Amino acid sequence: MSIRALDHVNIRAPADDIARLKEFYCDVIGLSDGWRPAFRSRGHWLYAGDHPLVHLVEAEIGHGGGAQAGVDHVSFRSEGLDAFIDRLRDHGVHFQLSQVPTLGLRQILVRDPIGIGVEITAEPPGR
Repeated sequence: MSIRALDHVNIRAPADDIARLKEFYCDVIGLSDGWRPAFRSRGHWLYAGDHPLVHLVEAEIGHGGGAQAGVDHVSFRSEGLDAFIDRLRDHGVHFQLSQVPTLGLRQILVRDPIGIGVEITAEPPGR
C-alpha cells in the first residue's frame, strides 16, 4: 500500500452553514458544485476540474442541541488496502471499512490521536 495523493477534505457543518460554505468555495475559491453519490447524508461535492476536492456534509444535531462543525476527515488516495489493513491490525488500530455507493471505491476510516478522521481510499481489486 502506498499513498499517492490527497484525495479530498470533508467539512461537516450545520445545514445553514453548508449553504454559505458552498457559496464561498464556489464563488470565491472557484470550485464548482457537481455530482455526489447517493449517500444517506446530505451535502455537496465541490470540484476542481474533474476531481471532487472539497466534500461538504450536513452535521447532525448533537447531544447539546447544536450541530458540530469542522474538518471531519482528510482522505488520501492509495493503491490497495490489504497491506494497510494488515498495518492497522499490527498496530492495534480500530478501523471501519466501507464502500462508496455507485463508484465502488473502498475506504478505510481511522481516527488520529486527536480525533480527526483519516480516510484511505482505493480502487476495488481488479480495477
